[in-house]
Amino acid sequence: MMDMEANSPLAFNHQPVPKSTYIQLVDRSGRIAQPRLESAGWPIAEFSRIPDTPKCQIFRARVDHPENNYWSEALPTHQSPFENSGALILPPLSDLNEYRVIAMAVLYALSILVRYMPHTWRRVEGGDLDQHLALVKTALGVFERILPQEFLEAITGERVVATQPGSLLG
Repeated sequence: MMDMEANSPLAFNHQPVPKSTYIQLVDRSGRIAQPRLESAGWPIAEFSRIPDTPKCQIFRARVDHPENNYWSEALPTHQSPFENSGALILPPLSDLNEYRVIAMAVLYALSILVRYMPHTWRRVEGGDLDQHLALVKTALGVFERILPQEFLEAITGERVVATQPGSLLG
């Protein structure tokens, strides 16, 4: 989210669009280290930590966006159909930021587990590793809902908004 305190008030008074904007990055888990964020490969500079709330940590950072009008266009934000706000997904592999690739890698890893390690998969389904089953089922449910939309948007080059009739988001 944009950091209202750190940005110049002139940016909101019909002045030329600023080419850098201060934002706040909220880590609700409280476990992401600042060097990990700095090495994510995003066009972000001037990291500093803001005094936190007890269960999360907040970082202030400057996003440079000379080619874009808005800071959110310069970052690979993921817009979930489940929430109104966007999210930055930390790349688990080097600087791989694309949600579709990460999701497909997770699905491929699960398929290998199920096919080539059935004993381990049975332990996840109802054995001593069943604490992981809720995470797997939740991830599969999210992937089933979001991946088709992500691929359709990538193919058409247009934003797709899909909501249930009568939804507050539609």
